Formats: sequence, structure tokens, C-alpha cells
Amino acid sequence: MTVAKKPKVVITMGDPSGVGPEVILKGLTSFNWEDSCLPIVIGSPLALERERKNLGLDCSFEIIDEISRFSHTKSIQIFPGDIKLSSEDIAYRNLSEVGARAVIEWIKIAVSLVTDGFADAVCTAPLNKAVLKNKANFKYPGHTEFLAYLTNTKRFVMMLAGERLRVSLVTIHCPLARVPELLSVEGIIDTIQITAKALSKDFGIEKPRLAVAGLNPHAGEDGKFGTEETEIIAPAIEKAS
Repeated sequence: MTVAKKPKVVITMGDPSGVGPEVILKGLTSFNWEDSCLPIVIGSPLALERERKNLGLDCSFEIIDEISRFSHTKSIQIFPGDIKLSSEDIAYRNLSEVGARAVIEWIKIAVSLVTDGFADAVCTAPLNKAVLKNKANFKYPGHTEFLAYLTNTKRFVMMLAGERLRVSLVTIHCPLARVPELLSVEGIIDTIQITAKALSKDFGIEKPRLAVAGLNPHAGEDGKFGTEETEIIAPAIEKAS
């Protein structure tokens, strides 16, 4: 019998002075990950240990200073990267400048591990975009756009995926007031095409069914509550069909 290879999943800590470490620990201790994957956390060991104590969790860590030393173990393995953070750097709600740079570096490391063939997937904990922009000149609206840049991906969408429902977004990381002006026939068609391909290729759905949501109440009610549906959304659906 052939034993299925367990995927290596690289988990970036996100903001170590925020909810990132807590989300990671609660996630990894909520199921028996040994049966399904091999996780490795890229981030601050200090932040993870702090949250372990605060949450009263019974789990062990193993810090590895080189990715090549990653091994199959029952401990949660942590790779801190080259930027070492102090307790002051990761103080709650007060991420330092060096901490902000570390957050960005952790994402770069995670992506490189996948593109180089070492790991199979990246899982990202939340990051504070405002802090990264102010303290590290982070120019990307969010994870999605940064991951696209790092992988040289030109056509991409953000998808929220559950067991039975997957939702792709036409507009992301923008004020709600700007959504109408950002809608376009081309953008909706692109989202439909990328989503259909992903459902087929990545989720194994032979004939995926797609529904497109309206923007306005009651999908505009034939222009009574807005014209985006009749002028942009419906024509996009027609062309994409």
C-alpha cells in the first residue's frame, strides 16, 4: 500500500503583536494535524510562546534555524528567519519598525518555499496593513496583491472557500464607496473566467455552476435602485456565457 504524502504547509504569523499567533495556535490545536499535513510556522518564537502561555495550551515548539532542518515531528516547528525580534518589538498593538519588516520578510520566505518546491501551500495569518504601510512602506493593499506580485501572477482573484460555497470577489481592499466606480464589464468577465478555471482545476468540479451577485438592493430593480446591474453586470454575464 502506498502511503499518501502529507503536504507541507507554511504558515506565516502575520502581525506578531496582533491576533496572528493566537489564530495559529488555536488552529493547530483544534485538530490532529499530524494526520493531514506537516505545518511549519514562519514567525516570532517569542510571540508564539507568549500566546501559548496566555491560552494555557499544552503544545510544544521546536525552533529551527535552517529550513533544511525541518523534520517530521509532533512539535510545532518555527522558522524565525534572519530578522530576530525582541519582546519589545512584538508588544501588543505596538509593532516596531523592525517587526513590520519581519512580517513582510516572513511572507517572502513562505512564498519562496513553495515556488522552490520545498512546501506545498501557504497559509497566512492576519496582518496590520496600516502599520506595514507606515513603518515599512508596504505599498500593497493586502496579502492577495502581494502574493500575486511575489509569484508574478497577472490575473488573480480573492476567493473565500467553504465546503460547499466558494465566493470570488470582483473588487477587493477598497472603500465601499468606491466599488461602483471600480466595476467594469472586463473586470467581471475576468473574475468569472478565473473562478471557473479554478473550480475545475483546483477543486475538481467538472461543470462548475456560477452565480453573479448584484450590487444594489434587489439587483437594482431594473434601474430603480441603481443601474450597475443593467449597464455593467448583466452585459458581463452575457459576454462570459
